Amino acid sequence: MLDRKKRTTMKDKDLKKQNPNGEPEAEPQAGPQAGTEETAEAAAEATAEPTDSTPEDEIGRLQAEIADWKDKNARLYADFDNFRKRTARERLELIKTASEDVVMSLLPVIDDFERALAVELFGPQAAATAASTVIEPDAAKGTAFEGVALIYHKLNKILTQNGVSVIDVLDQPFDEEWSEAVAQIPTPEGKTKGNVLDVVLKGYKIDNKVIRHAKVVVGI
Repeated sequence: MLDRKKRTTMKDKDLKKQNPNGEPEAEPQAGPQAGTEETAEAAAEATAEPTDSTPEDEIGRLQAEIADWKDKNARLYADFDNFRKRTARERLELIKTASEDVVMSLLPVIDDFERALAVELFGPQAAATAASTVIEPDAAKGTAFEGVALIYHKLNKILTQNGVSVIDVLDQPFDEEWSEAVAQIPTPEGKTKGNVLDVVLKGYKIDNKVIRHAKVVVGI
């Protein structure tokens, strides 16, 4: 009798473990997340480098890093300053080059003004030496060329305001830096050998840069 009851009780327990479909329930297993976290922790501990550095070592490392950054910053600032200066210089040179092109286009007009005024004021023979003839502002006053003279001097004034000036070589020792010899003649009495005796075509410069060499006659 007791054995039958015991068997019945055990049978009931087995039935409780089964699911509604009559299949036995699976035993609960440990979740994979816990194992993964433990594995990651162990790997981190294994790969962690031992820290045996002292505060003094850390301070030295930081000071070296600061010095390195200061050096890089100084080099970068120097490079930028050089770039800024170079850009400003190139921009100024570009402006001067543009001005030089405009002036070079105007110089033949100046030459024609001087020839026309020299012929009118000093006669036909003066055309050959117009470049070496100084034409004062009032020289053409009262003549038909007074208006032409005013325009000529106004144009010269504009060029002067923009840094353009005539290269003065007459009666000066010949210097190939400023002049180009187109002829050589025996030195007349009272003139110095090797000096410029006549200017065939005026030379011009912007500041100290020659934009057109003077064409001259030199005494030998």
